[in-house]
Amino acid sequence: VMSDGVDGSPDLGQEQEVSWFDARFDVGMWGGVCGQDGVSGQCGGEGISFCFGPLPTYAFDEEGTDEGLCVRLLSHTSKRIEVLHEGDVLSAISLRSDAFEQYVGGWVPMRVSYDGVVLSVEYDGAEYVKLVLKDGLGAGVDWRFGFGARTSTSTQSHAIDNVRILLDALVADTTVQVYVTMN
Repeated sequence: VMSDGVDGSPDLGQEQEVSWFDARFDVGMWGGVCGQDGVSGQCGGEGISFCFGPLPTYAFDEEGTDEGLCVRLLSHTSKRIEVLHEGDVLSAISLRSDAFEQYVGGWVPMRVSYDGVVLSVEYDGAEYVKLVLKDGLGAGVDWRFGFGARTSTSTQSHAIDNVRILLDALVADTTVQVYVTMN
């Protein structure tokens, strides 16, 4: 849970190359009163990012990282979902101004999936992004899943819950020696 100006990126690490994944989680963004500076146009948090790539060892925010894949839910002044790969914006979808406003304690389901060719992003049951990645993700064995968020000076809270990530088998075919012993 990230709130009150705190950055956070829990590491959901893995150590094998991934060719497909299906990530589902619930998003909560509550509050949204003006921050300490009191500027009316600067109310609410900045957003949340879900990233898959060679993540840094330090906390990152709603901008995610410049390497790998990042899906951003930007909730500050211009509400939008952005998809980036290797720092390049592949999709930027503007949403209605109240898209991320939820009642306190309310959760919205989100899904980010990649089947080896097509990347899909769903928010609150609606598919906002469906992209063919003709060159794939280029995932390496050092790629990990992680979340980032930032609320700046506002009192808005950003939270992630019920994280479920399915991915291909993290094993490879290899020859092993078999030993038989008598006990």
